[in-house]
Amino acid sequence: MSEWEYLKLDLNDVPRRGDDISLLNRAGSEGWELVSVTEHGVAYLTRQISKPATRARRATAPTTDD
Repeated sequence: MSEWEYLKLDLNDVPRRGDDISLLNRAGSEGWELVSVTEHGVAYLTRQISKPATRARRATAPTTDD
């Protein structure tokens, strides 16, 4: 099953208008996808959590109790 993480950005905290786009572009380059922007200037983003590669399990001989 996929796991996701979420990010909330207040675009009103960015000093200039063009900087909010730069902020969103930077988040996009880090794998974040914009989900929505509220009328109050809050952006919600999501990205899939990448799981570390699983190690191949080594086969082991069954133990016997003699």
